[in-house]
Amino acid sequence: SGNLLQGFTIADVSIRDSSGAPFIVADSASLTYGLRALLLKRLELANVRLVRPLVVLDKPPGDSALWNYKAIFKSDTPKALRDTTKARFGDWIVFRDVTVIDGHMIIRSPWKPSSEYAGPARDSAVAGALGGKERAVVVRRDDGFQKVIEFRDFSGEIPYLRLAHPDTKVRRLEIDSLSMVALPFHPPAAEVRDLAGALEFTGDSIWFKNIQVTLPGSRAGGDGRYNFDNADFDLVLRAAPVAFPDLRWIMPRIPGRGGGTVDFRLRFRGDTSTYIAQRANVQVDSGRVTGDFAVSLVGDSLWFHDTAVGFASVDTRLIEQLFPAANVPRHGTLSGNAKLDG
Repeated sequence: SGNLLQGFTIADVSIRDSSGAPFIVADSASLTYGLRALLLKRLELANVRLVRPLVVLDKPPGDSALWNYKAIFKSDTPKALRDTTKARFGDWIVFRDVTVIDGHMIIRSPWKPSSEYAGPARDSAVAGALGGKERAVVVRRDDGFQKVIEFRDFSGEIPYLRLAHPDTKVRRLEIDSLSMVALPFHPPAAEVRDLAGALEFTGDSIWFKNIQVTLPGSRAGGDGRYNFDNADFDLVLRAAPVAFPDLRWIMPRIPGRGGGTVDFRLRFRGDTSTYIAQRANVQVDSGRVTGDFAVSLVGDSLWFHDTAVGFASVDTRLIEQLFPAANVPRHGTLSGNAKLDG
């Protein structure tokens, strides 16, 4: 329905690839546009409203594989024969004032074990990832593997989304308000009550600065970067307050109770994950910890560095919960100060 010269509403929207797999499916989609932009071969779409959309971004394993949206909208003219001085549809794609209601997004990208592994070690790394021993969700696809990220039940207001522009290869997403259940790794999920800020992304990574996020018991500002190809992940959160249950999507061993204030940093590189808490003042039950804390998990090894904490009435069982490799010979509560390195 609507006016094809200005805008329209479509019910039961479906865009699929040649195998029938979905790229976008929605109960309805509506939008407006200007004729002048279309004559210039610019897709400038405004007042976009998507009801219950499913968006699947899929890149199969293989060096020559394309993202599904690139394969669907692939040009018939070989790149070497194109006249790059002339505008083409697809060079300019901008959305303004987008409303999403009850959406679901799935991102599937190629995954490989670290190049450091070979032979039996590589087979073990693959088996561990497929078996859920790694935080990333890894599945088998044809002759290779994919990493899967999901965002469920997302609704929000997006004033600006740039998917293509002749002046830059960087895409940009500006969010006024967004709620969702995020599953970047195996459960537990992150329940995001509200998120605002700007994200920029390319075909291999996404990054953001000063994102403001509200979780059930936490409020934080954050910076971060995630690489789709190798799962490298950096996250900085400045949280006041923070509730430990809101951080279990990052580190499932964190207790399901307690919290406080903390500047938190996370770094994933291959089989090494590093957790850093600075200027912490947190409490679990009757136990309290203050100071700076940094630990790296490397395979089966646990490394402390730059750790200087004060603590009172900390149950030793909490230490074993956080770090299963630690075997505390005598249980009780700890009070005092400690510096750890090694």
